[in-house]
Amino acid sequence: YFGILADDTPPVGLAAFAAAAIAKSDPIRTGIQGFTYDIRTAILPFMFVFNTQLLLMGIDSWWHLALTVISSIIAMLIFSAATQGW
Repeated sequence: YFGILADDTPPVGLAAFAAAAIAKSDPIRTGIQGFTYDIRTAILPFMFVFNTQLLLMGIDSWWHLALTVISSIIAMLIFSAATQGW
């Protein structure tokens, strides 16, 4: 799972180096920016461990399912806005 992140994050960052070459920018800065976008991907497995309802385990009713989905969407939007400085 974490091997997927190696394509856009330093020090490997093959996709970051390719994107930086196309954009004519610094590859390390591009990789660091990519990492800020990938933080949520790195944190996600730990969120599944601490909150099994995200895996839809222990959901008893449609109301509980709707509450879990809506709160997850709101949390993703807040995290995205925070990492992008918006």
